[in-house]
Amino acid sequence: MNPSLELLESIPGFQGFLNKQPLSAYRYPHILGAPSQETHLTDVEKDEMINNIRYMHSQANRTGWCPGNSLEPVKRMRGPLPDSTRCDRTGGRSHRDVWGGMLLATSRLGLQKEDRPGKPSPVDRSRRAICLASKGFMKVKLSVVIISFNEERDIERCLRSVEAVADEMIVVDSFSTDRTAEICKKFPVTFIQHPFEGHIEQKNWAISQASYPHVLSLDSDEALDETLRRSILNVKENWQEDGYTMNRLTNYCGTWIRHCGWYPDEKLRLWDSRKGKWTGFNPHDRYELQPGSTTRHLAGDILHYSYYSISEHIRQTNYFTDLSARAYLEKGKKGYLVRILFNPVVSFLKSYILKMGLLDGYYGFVISLLAAQSTFLKYAKLRQLQTRHPDHETQP
Repeated sequence: MNPSLELLESIPGFQGFLNKQPLSAYRYPHILGAPSQETHLTDVEKDEMINNIRYMHSQANRTGWCPGNSLEPVKRMRGPLPDSTRCDRTGGRSHRDVWGGMLLATSRLGLQKEDRPGKPSPVDRSRRAICLASKGFMKVKLSVVIISFNEERDIERCLRSVEAVADEMIVVDSFSTDRTAEICKKFPVTFIQHPFEGHIEQKNWAISQASYPHVLSLDSDEALDETLRRSILNVKENWQEDGYTMNRLTNYCGTWIRHCGWYPDEKLRLWDSRKGKWTGFNPHDRYELQPGSTTRHLAGDILHYSYYSISEHIRQTNYFTDLSARAYLEKGKKGYLVRILFNPVVSFLKSYILKMGLLDGYYGFVISLLAAQSTFLKYAKLRQLQTRHPDHETQP
């Protein structure tokens, strides 16, 4: 038997994937060296197969397997197309995609006569590509979901950054009074107004408006950098995990902050919405996947344009500490005096010293100081609320 066929048949479960038919029954003479049948692929079938193989070729290159760019063996392909490859998208996976990957991988087995020291052998690289192909490909459509309120300063940058990756863009707006709605009309956006009931509640409601289960969630003051855009496009072509994480890089008063605990600031923002929901406590929301879900980290950054001035930061700190104090009260936490006195000091030292905020210069010091102020206000406001609502249960 052709050694390429032997290698394919050694993959666990692959026979079942192709309806338990022996691979040697599939005749593609110029690729596998099997006996020929004179039945030709139709032009449509051939073009689709070539496109799928070209895609598998790019994926294999990403794993370190670099067979070159020639598709000539595929263009000379002859023989009947197996029934199992007739675009049966069970569970979103195309059997034709997988078969195309098999053909590409086996066509290159043993053709590289020289191997550089320290690199995987041609067979190792091909085996890795075959294993990747045997998992199948799942191409998905992506809904980009954004919540907004008076975001005329940032919303256009956000929408432009996701145009290339979005099959659908949804903006859920809390009745903005500025030009947010007008700006959104420049884009193919589904613009929905909905009363704001809290960050977690608003984001979960926004996801429910998406047409597709695969969702990228951003805030209006965020945007994708070029590297992250390419990463997401690759994921759309071959979705394998339940969720994908990415780093967030924050711009503060015109300066990119890479310390203070603000970077890499890993976020889970791309997921299958059937596998989780927004949780946490306002305003500190987070997306939580179901137990047993799988994730992978993507290259690239979310660019977060946070505060344009220190005054804006102070105003937002005051707003967020109001929300945090109320959330703590509802959870039964208590504003002990020791927390009011010592937690702000710990917060400053953690941000400025342990998290190397001093390397961010002047703004690193400002951010660390305002982090301490935020901690102080949160517990001071909580203590004040407790004097007004003494009947709430408390936690240590």
